[in-house]
Amino acid sequence: MPPPIKVVATITPAPGKLDRLVEVLAKLAAAVERKEHGCLEYHLHRRVRDVGPQQGEQGWAGEELVMIETYKDKAAYEEHSHSEDFRGLVKVMGEEGLLAKGLEITFLEPIAGFKGRL
Repeated sequence: MPPPIKVVATITPAPGKLDRLVEVLAKLAAAVERKEHGCLEYHLHRRVRDVGPQQGEQGWAGEELVMIETYKDKAAYEEHSHSEDFRGLVKVMGEEGLLAKGLEITFLEPIAGFKGRL
């Protein structure tokens, strides 16, 4: 069985649009959880300063968001990327000028390590 599909989407808000962008992304995440059972993980994060002990204060590193996504298989990813909810998000982001630049989508393939202890 092939490994799940892991996607990292880096999202840069346009100036002054962070709160609205978070609002529409959170709405999408709730819809994905309810409707897309092939989506195993869909978490919105914000980039923070290094949290290591020598790096000083932890905090917001700037207006950049990261969505971590995991799909059961290619069909589940395709379902998401063609869903009415996702297409609606893309439309709103364009109409409202929410992005400073296009989404940066990165697909990951596992090489080594373990799933986690969470």
